Amino acid sequence: MQYVDQGRNPDIYTREFVELARRGNQLMLGKEAAFASFRDVLAREMMSAMPELKEDVQMVVEATGGPADTEMEETEGIKKES
Repeated sequence: MQYVDQGRNPDIYTREFVELARRGNQLMLGKEAAFASFRDVLAREMMSAMPELKEDVQMVVEATGGPADTEMEETEGIKKES
């Protein structure tokens, strides 16, 4: 309200606000992707180093939005062949 009361154009305020929100969303999406990638790499390494914890690690991965057990194994096969 102060912005408009000072005689400024509300369209400019709206455009700046939307741009700021867009940049914030892009930043958060990048962070989310980085953490998801780290989660998957860490889970793969933990499962290979400590096979007895595979079920527990998989349960945590799935609870945090990661791939299901079969998807994780397929991903491991692809990365190992590369």
